Amino acid sequence: MDISMKIVFFVFLSLFNIAYAANQDLNVSFQKYPGYSGSLNISGSANFFFEGQDIEISYTLEGLDKNSIGGIHIHEGRSCSKANEVKGHFWLPKNEFDSWKNSKWISNKQGHGKGNFILNAGTTFKDNYHRAVVIHDKSGNRVACGIAKNKVI
Repeated sequence: MDISMKIVFFVFLSLFNIAYAANQDLNVSFQKYPGYSGSLNISGSANFFFEGQDIEISYTLEGLDKNSIGGIHIHEGRSCSKANEVKGHFWLPKNEFDSWKNSKWISNKQGHGKGNFILNAGTTFKDNYHRAVVIHDKSGNRVACGIAKNKVI
């Protein structure tokens, strides 16, 4: 490779790394959880912004239990195709408290929820990329699932 090609390659790689580092957001759109046959039909999205191991989560959801509180969690799995591929909550190190237990959505009398909060799951943007995100109803049942992907700007 001649010097001009090396320079072009270096510039491209540098720009890619800057763009990657600047976009520490993940976005999730939800569909019905595999095998869920209940009456809730969740729609909406959630955004996850990472700063180190702190995660700021914002959500806009419809079709939730009315006037309720339920869970929204990143899970270990990387697929929402089959229930057994979603797995459990994803946090590190495993010998510490599961901070996802405090990760909740709140809905109004129409079953709409909109809010944001910050938590520390001991994981980074890179750790959480392409993980399953699950919405739990007020009883803790898994009702919706989506995959955390780069936010499209």
